[in-house]
Amino acid sequence: MKENKITSGVVLILLASFLLTFLYRQSPKIAQDTSSTNLQGMCASQAKIFFEYYIKISEFGTPNDRQGDEYTNHFSVKLNKCFILITNRYPYSVDDADVYKKDLYDATEKKQYGAYRWWVYKNTDGELGVCKLFPNGNTSTDGTLSSLDDLNKFKVCHSEAEFDTLVKEYMES
Repeated sequence: MKENKITSGVVLILLASFLLTFLYRQSPKIAQDTSSTNLQGMCASQAKIFFEYYIKISEFGTPNDRQGDEYTNHFSVKLNKCFILITNRYPYSVDDADVYKKDLYDATEKKQYGAYRWWVYKNTDGELGVCKLFPNGNTSTDGTLSSLDDLNKFKVCHSEAEFDTLVKEYMES
């Protein structure tokens, strides 16, 4: 009977020890998940503010014309930045062409990280206007270079699919 109590006590001590070790090892992971959730929430708030700013300063159309624009956002833990990808769902008419566009920005610093434009002129299938990514960010708001120093600081892409693939690095990391 005494041996059963000792054996039961040892088993309880081992079980408690295992449980405490397991919980201790899980707590940083839980804290990290909570922190990541908080960062995503703060990024969502910042992205909303930036989107409203973007609508006001956009080079195409008036704020009323931009009501169909949409955005997604993501806080990149890897890059420690809040990114926003803005897409227009209907074309804007500019210089006898309809323009479809996507823009990637750091929502906090207001730096542009990507620009995609597809121009469709009357009776054509369209042509690529701009497709580039700025790995270090660009202070321009329209996809042009903010200075001559930026000439060697961007990646050219050749299609919307390639742009979308390159943007994943920012929106999924």
